[in-house]
Amino acid sequence: MALRASPFPNGFVAGIHAVGWAFILPCFWFLDRLISVCKTTTLERSQRLEQECYLHPLKVFFGSIIFFILFLIAAPFAFLGFLLWAPLQACRRPFSYHRETPSSPEMETHTGFELVGKASFGFATANLCLLPDSLARFNNLGHTQRRATAIGRRIVQGVCRPHIRIFVDSPSSCGTLSPSNSILPTGHPCTYGATDKQDHHSDSAEVSVPNSNSHVVCVPCNDTEEPSTEAPTPVLNSNQNSNQEGRAGEGEIRCEQLNMVTKWTGDFQAANKQPDEDVVFDVLCGDFNFDNCSPDDNLEQNHCLFEEYRDPCRAGPRQEKPWVIGTLLEQPTLYEDDVNTPEKLQRTLEREELRKRYISPPVPVEGIPLVYPENGEPWIGRRIDYILYRESSISKHCQTEIEEMTFITQLAGLTDHIPVGLRLNVTLDSDRAEE
Repeated sequence: MALRASPFPNGFVAGIHAVGWAFILPCFWFLDRLISVCKTTTLERSQRLEQECYLHPLKVFFGSIIFFILFLIAAPFAFLGFLLWAPLQACRRPFSYHRETPSSPEMETHTGFELVGKASFGFATANLCLLPDSLARFNNLGHTQRRATAIGRRIVQGVCRPHIRIFVDSPSSCGTLSPSNSILPTGHPCTYGATDKQDHHSDSAEVSVPNSNSHVVCVPCNDTEEPSTEAPTPVLNSNQNSNQEGRAGEGEIRCEQLNMVTKWTGDFQAANKQPDEDVVFDVLCGDFNFDNCSPDDNLEQNHCLFEEYRDPCRAGPRQEKPWVIGTLLEQPTLYEDDVNTPEKLQRTLEREELRKRYISPPVPVEGIPLVYPENGEPWIGRRIDYILYRESSISKHCQTEIEEMTFITQLAGLTDHIPVGLRLNVTLDSDRAEE
């Protein structure tokens, strides 16, 4: 399925959709405000204490009444809008394409990867929790629009900086960490929360993707998506992003989702790869909602996915490499002084005694006491955000090598996850590069 700039096949259908959503939006917004005015974050509570503001009960009382009345007034219009909006979802494309015009012609004129024979690909994945404001507040995150703007600004700032590390250690060693507070530069991020995105980029030789094909499939288990994008050029890249079922005790559902991800990825690659194309990397990333240290996640930890894909942070089931850091932050402490800025979060992650306070601990099996860590191993916490790569599916002419694994502190105070990054070096053998 080719990517299109519009999610609808023609302007008439897009116009009807816009009219329907215009009827729905006021009711949706009033409901969102109704819940938001009653649900506050720990940051807002601390700000009220500092300002000695005692008007909050009045704000909640009158705000609830006003937004509830407005919601009731807007509900009939929302119903009419739903009658227009719902049927159009059958012809709506699951994915739309946007391509940013390069700032200079030089960005379009470059030597292809297949001619140079080597490139460094950067990946970053982040769960941003860009839910409607009212729902995000249940994760102790408010003001979604404001957060989204701040997240975009910090990403741009990080990408524009020189190539410096964030919170880095080589996965092939246990050496000293090299901390910094910039987001991973020149490698495009995979973000998820409200939406899933993926991209690929080459540092030493950019790979131009003027027209892309995409195949998007939805797992029928609680809003899980597994989109994958491949480029119809002699250099073929595969990058999947998945967000798995998040409730505790749903290990069987998550295992079935992993089975689907693996199967659909293989089916799509088999159906779309052309004889003259070389797959140079195959990456799977996202918030899998299980970790490698919790006894309650035993099923997922032993899934066959980890036999196909390599996890740079994993030494085996229930065993992490000693330099690894958990990626799920404790929601009640998101805005405390030790973690509310990139620099402070960086310093906190460097100290194990502080990590224990701000990183979520493992989940025990019900009724069984938890002993963690075992045998003098370091305290790591729940790492539920993954970047995996597979070598068996790439071209026999390519060799991959991990350059670095990163734990990114740049989004401190804006999400309850620590983004992770991977830089992968890909080398094309000399015979293929000369062809």
